[in-house]
Formats: sequence, C-alpha cells, structure tokens
Amino acid sequence: FEQDVSRRNIMLSVDVSRSMSTADFEVGFSSVSRLSAVQTVASDFIKSRPNDRIGLAVFGSSGFLQSPLTLDHDIVRELLQSLEVGIAGDGTAIGDGIGVALKRMEMLDAKSK
Repeated sequence: FEQDVSRRNIMLSVDVSRSMSTADFEVGFSSVSRLSAVQTVASDFIKSRPNDRIGLAVFGSSGFLQSPLTLDHDIVRELLQSLEVGIAGDGTAIGDGIGVALKRMEMLDAKSK
C-alpha cells in the first residue's frame, strides 16, 4: 500500500542567553536548566518528525545559524545537545533568532515553511 507522506520544513530557534542557565525546570526528581529542558523537548520533537527537513538557529545577544535545513536529524540533535549557555552572548535578542530562522525559510521555494 502507498502512504502519502508530506514533508515540512521546520526551523527551530533556541535561546542560549544567560537566563537559560536558570535551573527552574524539573525532569524526574531533579531540577534542570532551561536549556537542558529545551534540549530534551526539542530532541524528542525532532525524533517525532522523521520525514521533515529541520534546521537550527540559536540566539543570545545575536542570532546565528547552527544548522541549515536537513534530513540528517542526527546532526541536528547532536548540535542541539552541544549548545551551551552564552555561546551567542549573554543578552536575549529574540528578534535576531527568529530573523535568522525566517531568512532561511524565506529562501525556500516550497509550500511548507
């Protein structure tokens, strides 16, 4: 039987500013940093989207492209797990992070963005 699989293009934009080091999330019975919680949830999300192209942008004081859109989810998850608080500066330039992600999506000639 034939299965209709539609691909999506998804850019994740992750905050790596200083505030992400705050340990105010609980996983199991221990407190974890906000970044650690995001890494766990985003990694699970990536695993749940096997047919989609996924990219990763990060932001702190500035926004940067960490991974272009790709079907290589292992590398995206690896890059996600390697993120550290402060690698893009201490501030929280959310507009830059979203802007980097949007710029990548804008360049696509695809229906799903």
